[in-house]
Amino acid sequence: MKILGTLATLFLLFASLGRLAAYDVCDVSGRKFSFETPPKAITLTPAMSETICAVGAGEYLLGVSKFCKYPEILAGTPGGAAIAECLAQKEVVGGFVDANYEKILSLRPQIAVLQNTTADFLLKKFESLGIRVFLLHPDGLENIAKNTEIIGELFGKAKEGASLAKKIREQTADLNPAQARPRAIFLFDNMAAGIDTYAGQLLQNCGFYNIARNTKAAWAVLSREFVLASKPEVLILQADDEADFERKKSIILRDRIWSKTPAAKNGKIYFIPTGLIITPSPRVIYAARHLRKIRAEFGD
Repeated sequence: MKILGTLATLFLLFASLGRLAAYDVCDVSGRKFSFETPPKAITLTPAMSETICAVGAGEYLLGVSKFCKYPEILAGTPGGAAIAECLAQKEVVGGFVDANYEKILSLRPQIAVLQNTTADFLLKKFESLGIRVFLLHPDGLENIAKNTEIIGELFGKAKEGASLAKKIREQTADLNPAQARPRAIFLFDNMAAGIDTYAGQLLQNCGFYNIARNTKAAWAVLSREFVLASKPEVLILQADDEADFERKKSIILRDRIWSKTPAAKNGKIYFIPTGLIITPSPRVIYAARHLRKIRAEFGD
């Protein structure tokens, strides 16, 4: 009887400890999620997949988007190889418009991690499959760090998430808002990143004056009149590699309007690799360093 009593006491103790280990996390819509252990998850957003791996929670990520690929340019950065390996090992479950629900169900995730701009039909589809949707902030420079913190809390990696978020904020902050700023345009093919995009805000925070902010558009196709009147001193071109950059640069230099800009006349056309800037994830740390290096050429 004494042994049975001891066993019963131990059972209650372990059960109590299990309950104490349970935790609650709210998504950005305010819904509360309760977990005994970190949840198994899928996501259709490359930035979310990458962040989950970056905070050290890759073991809980079951499926990722078909667009989820960590660039080689970051493989040599601290933790970069581990993130790339983590993502490469995951099941590919499609994209927003062509999600493979059969494969998703076979993985048996507890949640789908998506942004709160996700279309209603996708949210309803996941809910109808019995998979709860955990919503995060939409794209935006300030939201990269916020989402990193939430993902850390969601997967029991709060300390790691907070540490990485702090680093993101330090690297992307506007360090000298009162400084004189070269007038710049950040081009993604024929569109300029406005101030309401994460890339456009990053350009501003890294010491440039983002001319496209004057268009009031998130992504603007700039008129030729606007280009002439705005007189950009710096052009930053997103390109896949050096060859792609040279091709895009040559188009600008041959154009009768763009070639008249101070940036073209003074040789102030710069390249930023697509891999650094295309995904609003912790890799923004390296995009910021790249832009600040360009800004340093112009002095204070």
